[in-house]
Amino acid sequence: GRTKQPWYVNLGDAPMMMAGLYDRWVDAVGDEMLTVSVITTDASSRLEWLHDRMPVVLRGASVLAWLGDESEQLPSLKKLLRPYNGDDLSWSWHPIGCCMTLDWLSHV
Repeated sequence: GRTKQPWYVNLGDAPMMMAGLYDRWVDAVGDEMLTVSVITTDASSRLEWLHDRMPVVLRGASVLAWLGDESEQLPSLKKLLRPYNGDDLSWSWHPIGCCMTLDWLSHV
């Protein structure tokens, strides 16, 4: 098979805040587990050359809406689950070596 090229994508000086879910639960053995999921959506027009999916990027008021107790306002939260083109930010990306990815995974 073909070797995949890992890429580093960032939003310039701004932190990349992403929609996600987490849960703390106890498994069958009694060990407490913390699980995390990153919510993804279709790739934006700026990143579709890289992959067909991307994290849901949150900016400004959408961060507070996602983190708030808005369970009654599910339709408004669903509106946040869309590709982010980042026209207001300086997107940048560059390839990284496979070893960087493997080194990171060894510490997880």
